[in-house]
Amino acid sequence: IDGGIISGGILGSVVGGLFESMMKNQATETTQYTSWASQALSEVKKAQSWSEQLIKMQQEVQNTLNIVKMETQNLQSLKQYRWDGFAKGLHQLNAINNRLNGVYYGIDNLADAYEKLHEGYQNYAQDARSATSQLEYNRQQRQKLRELTNKNRATFQQTFEGLGIQAKDLESEVAIIQRLKQNSETADGNLKVIQAANDIALFQADQLRQLRITLMNQVNMLNQYLSSKNTEEERRQAEVEERDLKSD
Repeated sequence: IDGGIISGGILGSVVGGLFESMMKNQATETTQYTSWASQALSEVKKAQSWSEQLIKMQQEVQNTLNIVKMETQNLQSLKQYRWDGFAKGLHQLNAINNRLNGVYYGIDNLADAYEKLHEGYQNYAQDARSATSQLEYNRQQRQKLRELTNKNRATFQQTFEGLGIQAKDLESEVAIIQRLKQNSETADGNLKVIQAANDIALFQADQLRQLRITLMNQVNMLNQYLSSKNTEEERRQAEVEERDLKSD
């Protein structure tokens, strides 16, 4: 056998094997490259999706900030109703009470003032017993009666003047209600709507407070009147009974 032929055959076999091996390796590497490329593309798509989500979130945050900024500007630019007159009626009523010095439920020493003005049967009986003469007793009782009637007159006047103040307030309340109505109708931002609602609620609270003051004044006046009638009856009974005891 020709050695050259053998050598050529072996060489060809080796070269063929190497070529086949290289082709297989190349196919494997190509598959790996394809897999890596596919994974890389998938990661790129994920990164792109995350980027889009971040951009969207950033836009949402910016939109929220813009809304807050706009609402803040709306609140700052809102022409709010000035509540300079809020509780004005209460302050004026206190001034009337201080000036007239009648019986009033708001004074700090109400119990003491009431007890001093309406002493009760026992004190009136003591006055009748301790008086040295009928003339002295009459003078003493006239003074107490004068104090009582003056308190009654002041109390009644307080109530009527308080009602007069509230009657004057009724004239301006029409304009107040109209202003609040306009604010509520033209409110175009959340905070402006809230502010308009707060103004309306505050106005309603003021109205309820004034109504409560009126009722309390009426009860106060009625209580003073009835107490005065009771005081006069107690004084008369005490005087009669003490006179009867002395006559016995």
